[in-house]
Amino acid sequence: MQLSPKIPLGLSGFVARTASDQAGFSLNFTQQFETGPKVLKLLYRTNGRGYRLRLMSGSVVWEAQLSHDEKSSSGSSRLDIELPHLANVIHIDVSNPARGPEDFFELHGLSIENLTPGGVFYHNLGVGGATFASLLAQAHFASQSAWFSPSLIILDWGTNDLIYQNNIPQKLEQTIVDTIQKVRAQHPNTLILMTSVQDMYFRRRPINAAWDFTQLIRRLAQENDCLFYDWYRVAGGLDAMRTWYAYGLAKPDHVHLTAAGYAVKGELLGQSILNAVAWRDANPDAPRLWAASQLGEAPHSVSAWLKSTHAFERRPDLIELLNSPTQDQSP
Repeated sequence: MQLSPKIPLGLSGFVARTASDQAGFSLNFTQQFETGPKVLKLLYRTNGRGYRLRLMSGSVVWEAQLSHDEKSSSGSSRLDIELPHLANVIHIDVSNPARGPEDFFELHGLSIENLTPGGVFYHNLGVGGATFASLLAQAHFASQSAWFSPSLIILDWGTNDLIYQNNIPQKLEQTIVDTIQKVRAQHPNTLILMTSVQDMYFRRRPINAAWDFTQLIRRLAQENDCLFYDWYRVAGGLDAMRTWYAYGLAKPDHVHLTAAGYAVKGELLGQSILNAVAWRDANPDAPRLWAASQLGEAPHSVSAWLKSTHAFERRPDLIELLNSPTQDQSP
C-alpha cells in the first residue's frame, strides 16, 4: 500500500505490473460460483503489441491476443471474456516472447458478472486503509469508470481520515468537494450517496470527531446535491460502538465490525435505499427527501433496538431477527 502510488491507479484502486516475458496469477474462491454463463471484464494497460492472455478455470480454457487501445487517452483497455461456467479457481497467464526492453503489462482489475438477465451489478471498489483522497489518486478513473455506467456511486470513506488524530484535517472538506466534482464530471447524471462513519474508539480513546464528520458530510451532501445516509445515527449515535461490541457485532478494537456486524450494516443500507425509493414513489410531488439530524441515540437505531429487545445479550442470529416480519425493522 502506497499513499502516493508509484504506478498510476485505475478504478479498482489496485494495480500489478510485470515486465517479464511470462507471468501469471491465480484467484482462489472459497465458494463455488452460481451456475450459468459468465463474463469476465479484464481491465489492463500495456504498451506492447505482442502480449497474449490464457485463462484456465476447471475444464474451461480461453486464449486471445491482447490489443493496445491507441484511442484511449490513458492507454487503458478492457477485454470481455464470455465463458459457459466458472470453477472456484481462476488462473491467468500473460506472455510476450517478443517483449521489448520497455514493454510492460499492468492489471487494473477483473469484474466477474453473471450473463443471466435481471438483478443488480454491485462493485466494491474499496481499498483497506484508504482515505477520502484515494479516488483523487486514480489516474484512470475517468476512462475506466465510463465502461460501467453506474446508476449510483456511494462515497464511503472517513474512518482513516479521523481516527489517528481525532479531528477533521484542515484540507478534508476541500478533498471531499474535489472528489464529488471528479465523479460528477465523468457521471453528471449519476446519483451520489455519501455516508457518515460510526461511533468508534482508538486505543481505548473515543473518537469524538465522528460526530463532527457526520455534520460535515451532511452539510456537503446538501450543498452538492448528493444523497446522505446518516450511519452514525442509524448505528446508535454517541457510544454505540460499546453496545455493538457487547452483542458480538464489533471486534475488540472497537473500530472494525465482525462479519455479522457488517452484514447488519449492509442489510440496513440496502433497506434504506429501498425505503427511499418507496417513499419517493408514494410522494412524487415532495420537493425534497431529507431528515433532521439527531445527536443522541435515536429510538429506532440499532443499539436502541438491541437494548430494548434483548438487554445486553449476544445474539448470533441477528440477521434472521432483522429479516423476520414480526420484528421492528424501522432502522
